[in-house]
Amino acid sequence: MRVAQCYTGGVGKRVINLLTDHPELTLAAVLVHDQAKDGVDAGLLAGAGPIGVRATTKIDDIIEAAPDCAIWAGTGWLPEELSRLLRAGINVYTALGAWYLPGSPDFPALNNACLEGGATLVGGGTIPGFVSDVLPLFLSGYVGRVRQIRARQANLLADYPSAAPLRAGLGFGGPVTQPPPGEVSPVDQRWLEFIGQSARMVATALGFDFGSVRLTGKQFAAADRDLILANGLEIPAGTAAGVRWEFTGYTTSAEPFYQLTKEQVAAVGLGPSWRASADAPLWRVEIDGAPSLVCEVSTVSDGGFGEATAEANAARAVNLIPQIVAAAPGCLSLLDIPAPTGFST
Repeated sequence: MRVAQCYTGGVGKRVINLLTDHPELTLAAVLVHDQAKDGVDAGLLAGAGPIGVRATTKIDDIIEAAPDCAIWAGTGWLPEELSRLLRAGINVYTALGAWYLPGSPDFPALNNACLEGGATLVGGGTIPGFVSDVLPLFLSGYVGRVRQIRARQANLLADYPSAAPLRAGLGFGGPVTQPPPGEVSPVDQRWLEFIGQSARMVATALGFDFGSVRLTGKQFAAADRDLILANGLEIPAGTAAGVRWEFTGYTTSAEPFYQLTKEQVAAVGLGPSWRASADAPLWRVEIDGAPSLVCEVSTVSDGGFGEATAEANAARAVNLIPQIVAAAPGCLSLLDIPAPTGFST
C-alpha cells in the first residue's frame, strides 16, 4: 500500500522512518509547508539517508501521486484540505480530529467527501485518543454494568521540543490567575470540542444517553524557582508552570458518566496534588462497574516524553493504515474498524 505523509514535524518525520522498512507499506509522496523543503528528499527531512521521494508544497502533487492513504499531521484541523484528498479517493488518517465526528459541524461535509470519493477518514492520537477513548473502551470489555469512566493524563513537559505551544496553549511563564467559574477561553473551547468527541464515542459504545461535555475545573500551579526548559522557554518563579483541566461528560438526565483530567507541568513537585515525580505514570484509567478496574500506563523512551509521544502517534498512524484502506467509505472511528497491531522488522 502506498502512503503519502502530509507534513514533516515531529510525528511526520517518524512516520517516514517507519515506512522505510515496513513490510506492507511504502512512502509515495510527502507534503511540506516550507518552500525551502520543496524538492528535498524525504529521507533527508526525516534525518536519514535519501530514499528517492521528494517533498512538495502542493497538495495537487499529493493527489496526482494517487496514494492509497494519506497521513495528515499538520499544524491545524483543515477540513477543506482533507475533503480534497477524500474526494480524490485518498483514504486519510489524522491525529488532529475525527476521533468521532457524528454530531460535529464538520461531519456532513467530510462524510459527503468520503462517499463521493469512495474514501475513509479515521482519526486518533494520544489525547484525545488513547487515554480518552481507546484504553477506556478496551478495558470496558472486561467490566459489566459500567457506571462511570474516569481518565487522567499527567505529563511532564520539561523536554518538550517546542516552546511556542507551551507558552500560548498552556500559559507557561505567564501569570497564575485562576479563571472565574464558567469562563471558557478559546483554548478551552477547542479542548472541549476534542474531548467531546471522545466522550460521545464512549457513550455510544457503552449505551449512555449522551447529553454534553463541560469544563468543570481549571487551575494553574506556580513555579517555585526559575526554570529554563530544554526548548529555551524561561519560566520565572511565581509564574505558571502547570495547568490542569477537568472535563465531565453528562447524560441527558444530567448524570456524570465520564471524567477526564488533563494535567501538564513543566516540573515536578508544584504542589501536593500535582505530579510528584518524573517516573509517575503518564495515564490512569478507572472504570466503575462489576468488577471495577484501574490501569496505569506510561511510555518509555531515551528521548523523554516528547520523543515518546511523537513515536506513539506515528506508530498509531502507520499501524492503522491497512484497516483504513480495507474499511467502507465514510468518517469512521475505532467503533467501526478492527484494532491495529504493531509490526516487527
